[in-house]
Amino acid sequence: MNSIEMIRHGPLTLRVTDRFTVLLCVSGTSVIRVNGVSLTLHSREAVLLAQGQSVMVEKIEESSQMKLLEFNPDDLFHPELAKRYVTPYLTSEKSIHMLKQERVNKSIIQTIERAVQHLSADGPLALMDATLQCTVI
Repeated sequence: MNSIEMIRHGPLTLRVTDRFTVLLCVSGTSVIRVNGVSLTLHSREAVLLAQGQSVMVEKIEESSQMKLLEFNPDDLFHPELAKRYVTPYLTSEKSIHMLKQERVNKSIIQTIERAVQHLSADGPLALMDATLQCTVI
């Protein structure tokens, strides 16, 4: 499980997700391309991606901040629960889920923000808190 700050400079690197991935636009506006489709994320919007999705950051505004959160959801659940709840989502047609401000419950975005915050914290329970937040996501 890790959290990465996306940067504005450098080559546009195409990558294929190998774990469950959350791209969160913390502030400003960012444009990403997922499986060839261009998506615009505004402040406090996110996209959830199952493994095997191609993703590339096309544009991050100068004042924008974007975070990438990756984890393997199978590691967060008992194997029986993972088989029942995680596997059907990861293998379904709905492998990309947009969290736009006008259509999403704000608690989902807050949960993602807390996971990112806990992963960058240094306290003794930070990793456990991040793990719990990722389980909720």
